[in-house]
Amino acid sequence: MSFRDRRPRTSTLVLTGLFIAVVDRYLYVREPQATGSPTPSPTSPSPSPTLSGANPSPTETSPAATAPASVAPSGTTAQP
Repeated sequence: MSFRDRRPRTSTLVLTGLFIAVVDRYLYVREPQATGSPTPSPTSPSPSPTLSGANPSPTETSPAATAPASVAPSGTTAQP
């Protein structure tokens, strides 16, 4: 059976057209790919954080400085 003498089905043409359209849209919206050349390094790299003893340690706060556990909204009274 030779396919040169026959016209392709309408469904085959529709599916082929949809496939080409989807591939075209994918190529249009995808993120650009690297071209293989390395990215240039920054001229002044940012310093990395160091773990030295120069930083002060956190201190404990006194209980008076903290807010009470239950706070009533304004205009109402707090009830246990």
